[in-house]
This record gives sequence, structure tokens and C-alpha cells, in this order.
Amino acid sequence: MSLIRPLHIVQLGSDDSVFQQNAPSDSTKRQLWYGEILAQKRPDSRLTCFVLTKKPNLKPIYHDNVAFVPIKSLRFVKNILVWNALRKLHREREVDVISPQDVDSVGWIVPIFGKLYAIPSVAQIHYDLFSQHSMRDHMGWGISGWLRKKITFFFLRRFSAVRVVGQAVRTNILKKRLHSKVSVIPVPVTLLQTSNELNHHDHKTPRVLFVGRLSKEKNLFEWLNVAKLIHEKKPAVEFDIVGDGPLAKDLKKKALDLGLGDCVNFLGSVPYEQLADIYRSASVFLLTSHYEGFGRVLVEASAYGLPSVAPRMSGVEDIIIDNKTGFLCEQGDLFDITDKVLRLIAAPELRCAMGQDGERYVTRTFSPKMIAETWVDCLIDATAGQITLPPLRPTWKRWWKQSSTQFSVLRGLEYESIDGLTLYGRTLDIGGGKKSSYLQKIIFRGEVESVNIDRNIQPTFIADLNNPLPIKNAAYDNFVSLNTFEHIFQDRAVIREAIRVLKPGGYFHIIVPFLYKVHGSPYDFHRHPEYWWSDYLKSLNILPDNITIEPLLWDMASSGFAISEFQHNFRGVRKRLAMLPGVFRALRWKNQKRLPWLIGDRESVYALGYHIHGKK
Repeated sequence: MSLIRPLHIVQLGSDDSVFQQNAPSDSTKRQLWYGEILAQKRPDSRLTCFVLTKKPNLKPIYHDNVAFVPIKSLRFVKNILVWNALRKLHREREVDVISPQDVDSVGWIVPIFGKLYAIPSVAQIHYDLFSQHSMRDHMGWGISGWLRKKITFFFLRRFSAVRVVGQAVRTNILKKRLHSKVSVIPVPVTLLQTSNELNHHDHKTPRVLFVGRLSKEKNLFEWLNVAKLIHEKKPAVEFDIVGDGPLAKDLKKKALDLGLGDCVNFLGSVPYEQLADIYRSASVFLLTSHYEGFGRVLVEASAYGLPSVAPRMSGVEDIIIDNKTGFLCEQGDLFDITDKVLRLIAAPELRCAMGQDGERYVTRTFSPKMIAETWVDCLIDATAGQITLPPLRPTWKRWWKQSSTQFSVLRGLEYESIDGLTLYGRTLDIGGGKKSSYLQKIIFRGEVESVNIDRNIQPTFIADLNNPLPIKNAAYDNFVSLNTFEHIFQDRAVIREAIRVLKPGGYFHIIVPFLYKVHGSPYDFHRHPEYWWSDYLKSLNILPDNITIEPLLWDMASSGFAISEFQHNFRGVRKRLAMLPGVFRALRWKNQKRLPWLIGDRESVYALGYHIHGKK
């Protein structure tokens, strides 16, 4: 029996290279790493990657516990399609965390969906959210751009946590008070796993390299202008551009117009596994982007001992140590950029020293396995606050069974929650005895002992639970207690004692009333809400991940009925009618095991009792 529950994590992205062979990206490998680490930390967990794509006829791909599921990226309805896909998936297997890689479009609906279904959401920001160029590219210009930015910042605050890939973005988010829980977690660079062999860049023909998407944010027209200046001073230098994108045709024309047709090589998309040889063949890596989130190509270059020249900007400054692992220049200063590239080309010893320093730095700082584990931990941590579950959804089957029982509404829900519970090893029943009616609901695979002050219940030990238990430490594998702690004046003491006699790794099941009439046995002292239980158990060194609180209720109306059912002895038809509205109200959630937040969180305030269970 394990209370470390498996998780279902959903990521939303747009890198559809996961559906192709020999992809130019290592996205598939990274997601499989996440899935592997997740399974190690939480056995039987699952990672679903929704991929927005414009490519037709793509089908889901499954690798062990990782699924890649395409969603059509239709401009005006993609948010609706994502919403429906999330809802359908959540019905099939409850989702525990959602993490979108887009905070300025699809990212708007994720915190809403998360709030509705009580699912934490973790935003991912993979670009410089505050750069003028990135704001223009992602938000647009004018009033529409201003409005889009305001909406994005509004919803950003609604995420449970935020992941950024650069330190400067985190600093700005905290400074502008857009969120308080922001973690810097770069993108794992899987090439670092294969770059440990000695790297040589002592070539007769100097080569300047760019790797990336041929799109406007990479500012490759400026890159070609720098190439022109270098070519004028060093005609022997070759220039390699690796990648594809919407500007490929225009860039080739620009290269011809600049007279660089013979020395600029457009290599197109290259399978990711072949990039290692391309990095080793180069002398200098040149980046001229308008903005970067992280600049993973700089990590890849350094991993193969290749020094870089790049603009001084967010993300890049986290990777390049100026004058040690490469050179940082002011954006748009073509002459300074040209001078730094020529300086590296002319000094093989300097290139070698910078390359070695860069290789050591990125290997130490950006270990891909360490980063991947940190990211998975971040997603798992987002679920840590989910101690209290939404209540179970009323169904026709449950209605018939619950309304037909001779027990009170609360007692029926209590017995339902423990029906079929299997406990292995030695179990202590606190407040019970051989005559306790609930024992027939639980399956015991081992010895059962009990402690009670009432001899008539036939307990194993007769003791006043207000005092320390006459039992040695860590004696039991489990303890159960039903409707007992509310009768103990020193309830904190008896709970502390119960945890004391439990073995490390042992399990506990506590059931207590909440909205329930005062009843003697001989006295009735306490009613604690869910927050008290979670806080007190945590104070006894029970980990939050090991605590689950289930509110025992049908709906608000039946809770009101239950308060008066003893006074008026409501049974039979009256009880059925009182519980019937809950079924109708939950019909729209018919495929849900539990009620979503808009109903569930509001309903749990009217809990008749709680089933608190966990692991020491």
C-alpha cells in the first residue's frame, strides 16, 4: 500500500519536431528524461505533452509513461481546442499539474482551467518577457499590444508558480510584483551528455557558425552584415548557417547581394545528433539576436570548446563570462562584434583557452540531468499544497446506496470511505474494540489490537486516552480511529501519541465529524476544520505529500438535512429526496470522479466530517 500517489502532469508546447524522425531538436529526448525522472520519483506517474501544430494528419506517439498528443493550432479557436483536450484528458485520468510554454495566448486559459478543476498550473517563460523586441513579436503593437500585455500579466499572477530560463527575467518579474514564486530553470542541453571527449578546433580554414531558427528575432540580416565586414578583412573565413525558418529565402538573397555567395553556406536543418561535428568544425560561434530567453546554442557551442561572440542581454549573460569564455558586445555595435570575432580568429591560443574555460563552465553549471530533475521537482512541488481533495461526485449509484442505508448520512459516508481498505501488519484501533461495527468494512492482513476506556467494547488495552498510551514507540504498522478524537479533551496529546506508536512508513486513518450534532460518549469537545488537521499533522513531522484529507459530504443541502435528521428522524423517502438535488447538480460533471473547484471547494465548507489518512 503506497500513499505516495502517482501524478499526471501535462505540458503544453508547440515544438512539433517530436513527431518527426531525425529532428533538428532534442525536445523528444528532454521530455523522455522528464518522464523517466518522474517515474523514479513517483512510480506509475504519467507525462502528457500536448503539442500545438499546423501539420496535418499527425497522430499521438507513446513512449512508456510519456505521450505526445497533437492539437491543431487554428488561430481563432486554438484556446477552445486546448480547453476541450484538457477537459477530455482530465476525465480519462485526473490531471495533477498543467504547465504551458506559452503565457501570452494559450497560457491565458490554463490558470482558469486549473482554478475550475483545482489543478495547480506552472507557467513557463522561454523568452525575455520584457525586451521591446520580444514584446513586439509576442504581444504586437499599439493598443492591441498594450491590452495583450495587460492580460498576460494579469493571468501570470494566477499561476501557482513560474519557471523562467534566465536570471534577468526572474529579477524583473519579482521587481514588477507579477509573481512571488519564480524559479530559474534553464532548458536541459542534451548535447552536454556526449561532449566529454577532447574537442579540437585548430582548422586551416576559420569558420564562423550560427545554429538556430531562421526567424526575425535572431536578427540574421545583421549577422550577414557582420560577415561582410569580416570577409572584407579576412576573405578566407567561411560562414556556416545551420537551421531553417521563414526567412531562409530572404537571407540567401541578402548573402548574394552582399557578395557573400561563395563563403556563406546555408546548411538547412540538420538532425540534432549531427550538430556535434558541426560545432567541432567551427572556430567561433556568432550570435546577433534581438533577444534570447536562454540561448541554449551558446551552451551547445561551449560544450564543444567553441568560444562565442554575442550581445549583452538577458539569458546570454548567464552563459558567457565576458573575456573568459567568450565576448559580450553591445547590441547593434557591428564594428565591436566584428573586431571580437576577428580577434578570436587571429589567436588560436585565445580560442583554445576560452573554449576550454567555456566547456568547464557549462558542464559544471548546466548539467542537463540536474536541470531536468530540478524541473520535475518544480512540477511535483506544485502539487504539495493539495492536501484536501474535492469531495466525491454524487452519482445515481451512490445515491441509491447511501439513501437506502439505516445509518445517518455521515455514518454512511464514513463507511463508504473505508469500505475495502486493506491494512497489512499490526494495526492499532484507537477508540475501538472487538464490538466496533466498522471493523467489518476494513480488510486486515495481520494482527489487530485496540485501546479504549470502555470495557463493553472489548478493547485489547483499557486506558484513558487523555494520558500517554501504555504502548512502546513504533509498535504498529497502522492505526485507525473512527469518531473518537472529538471525545478526548486532550486531543492533541492523543494524536501525538498515536503518531508515536506508529512505525516510520506506517499508515494512519482518522475519521472525525465536523458539521455534526453534539453527542456524548460521555462528552463531545472538538470540531476542527481541515486546515487544523493539516497544520497539526505537519507539526508532528508528517510530510505534506503524505497527508490527504477527504471531506465527507454529499452536498450542501444534504449537510443541512443531516444536522436535523436526528431531531426529526428523517429516513426512507425523505432521506432520498434530501440527497437527490446533489445528483442533478453534479450531472454536468458525470465523467468526473470528484467535483471540480467551483462546486467542490465551496461544498467542502459544509463537510459533515473528514477522513484524514497518510503515512508517517
